[in-house]
Amino acid sequence: LKSGSSSDCQANCIGLPAVSEIELTDASFPNPLNGQTAIPSAGTVYGEDIKNIQAAMIHSYSLSLQQQFGANWLTEIAFAGVAGRNLPLELNINQPPPIPGYDYNPIFNQLNPPSTAQYAPYPGYGTINYATSTGIANWNALETSIRHPTGHGLTMRAQFTWSHGLSDVPSTQGYADENSGVQDSYHPWRDYGNTQLNQHLSFSTGLVYDIPWFTHPGWTKAAFGGWQTSAIVAFLSGVNYSVGVSTSNHGLTTRANMNPTYPLERYKGSFFPTDQTGRVGPFFNTCAFGEI
Repeated sequence: LKSGSSSDCQANCIGLPAVSEIELTDASFPNPLNGQTAIPSAGTVYGEDIKNIQAAMIHSYSLSLQQQFGANWLTEIAFAGVAGRNLPLELNINQPPPIPGYDYNPIFNQLNPPSTAQYAPYPGYGTINYATSTGIANWNALETSIRHPTGHGLTMRAQFTWSHGLSDVPSTQGYADENSGVQDSYHPWRDYGNTQLNQHLSFSTGLVYDIPWFTHPGWTKAAFGGWQTSAIVAFLSGVNYSVGVSTSNHGLTTRANMNPTYPLERYKGSFFPTDQTGRVGPFFNTCAFGEI
């Protein structure tokens, strides 16, 4: 232990203490862990790539064709799409890197895994969320519709849409957003897949009827006319769902792997299984997902 005071300063020192050595035996120092047995975890640090941050760009495009045939039958077919580039994407640059032969470090999947801080690129820090503008998203759709005025104020309409939404970080917004939980910060493009708002199929049909009230020209038509009533029926496919992981030792992963031995069966309506307490669930075949 080195100590000293400014009064011991030599003539050639200016305000600097002289250094002397003191030997201490059985010295009692306070516990830096404050009585805890585990090392406190480091706090989360936030940063951003200021030099390379770019404004997000959204490109939209469409091409449509219309054709009338027969007596007042109007059809339309269109291709539409949206492409998002430079979307905000937050990565943990202090994530333990993978080791050769694996996409991760399998040591974190043991029964009693070590702390990730021991293998982090920046020791002494916890999660370092680094904001970038590298996210991408794509949405494309084929849209068809048909319209037919049948006369006497009645019009029939129907439409069908096939669409597909993809993003490198699926989220509730449908695009790559900050704090989105990328599994592999070193290869974020591997998360590119269906967005949580992806809805493949959509069909709707309806009838619109012009109510023949106050049809004569004048102030009564302007004030009380122009009413319509309609009936619409729609059929929509379900949105995508990501199965999470709730095990205690799941390493760095956040989603379960598919098990090819079992089909991905989804229970519907009255086919939901119930346990002894009457609780409904699960809503899908949990055996379709294997260990990580």
